[in-house]
Amino acid sequence: MKKFFILLLLILTFLNSSNYIKHIKESPLNKIVDFYVYYETTKDFFNYGLTPYFAVLPKVKSEGQYFIYPPTFLIFFSPFAAIPVNIAEKLWIILNIFLFFLCGYWFTTKILNIKKTSQKLILFLMLYNFNPFFLCIFVGQIDMLILFFLYISFYFIIKNRENFIGIIIGILTLIKLTPIIFSLYFLFKRNLKAVGWLILTISVFVIISFLIFPAEIYYDFFDAISTVNENSDRYIMPLNKSIFGLLGRMFLDNRLFNAVIINSPSLFYFFYFLVFIALLTIIFLRRTKLNNLEIFSLVILLSVITLPNALVYSLIFAFPAILIFYSKIKTARKLLLFCLIFLSITFHYSLYSIVPFGFAADFIPLLGNLILFNAIAFNIS
Repeated sequence: MKKFFILLLLILTFLNSSNYIKHIKESPLNKIVDFYVYYETTKDFFNYGLTPYFAVLPKVKSEGQYFIYPPTFLIFFSPFAAIPVNIAEKLWIILNIFLFFLCGYWFTTKILNIKKTSQKLILFLMLYNFNPFFLCIFVGQIDMLILFFLYISFYFIIKNRENFIGIIIGILTLIKLTPIIFSLYFLFKRNLKAVGWLILTISVFVIISFLIFPAEIYYDFFDAISTVNENSDRYIMPLNKSIFGLLGRMFLDNRLFNAVIINSPSLFYFFYFLVFIALLTIIFLRRTKLNNLEIFSLVILLSVITLPNALVYSLIFAFPAILIFYSKIKTARKLLLFCLIFLSITFHYSLYSIVPFGFAADFIPLLGNLILFNAIAFNIS
């Protein structure tokens, strides 16, 4: 079975290499949409005092992009906005590629303590063939940087320095709101000190931002969040691979994807919160049977499975859980299960134009994450 898995990875390597080369030849630097949102909005704010919210940039207008990051994001991104865009975009991609390889190697050698060269090669091929990484890099997303800090958080768990994770999650929340869900780990571990560090970190940076920015920017920020939340199309578009997106396409009036089963917001919220509470309950009940790395992995998977903005590139957050599950496999049958999980989570080329097959394609990555969640929670290895 292990030889079959290696053969599978080699086949994927050939196929993905062809796709990567084709994509690079088609000038990917013109397609890093998210980077342009970050760059132009940050530059316009510091140079001209223009609010980054509700701005429609010519380069990304057709993509329907919004800047909905906290005002403190502008502080973190300002070094890139201070240099010419043609240099900044290249540096941003280089940084993402560097973090891509650094994170994978560091995690496997320091966290999983992999020593054998053959095992390192297999893990490298898994990393290389995990398609969401490639998409994340070449749309210029910020999630690769977030994943880097999550890997550091795993290291602090091993070293019994979980209070530092509170600082890390605080910083990540100031860059992008969704990492606040990772703090659920502290509630499962009853670590109030880490929660205190989290609150302190956020408070300090918000106070600093108030000294730098006009107070109106926060009003604009909350107005932007409210506006985007009212525009359900942003969260139920086909690129959304979470249970939120799937249920939205089933039960909401979706103007982007004509496959609504029944227009019922009540059913949408009922099933969404049912899944969210069910996954939380599983973590709570199983927390005494799992080690801290597994609990933290489940919390991260919870965000990938349920959060409204868990788009395709957000699937990279599932990769630490994939590695942890792989490191525990003992039997050929469980390796087959792992192969199915790995292939399903990397799958994102959905047949949207062929209804109802689009639903099946949409569900594949979500199904993989749900199976992975339960495989870790119930020690299926």
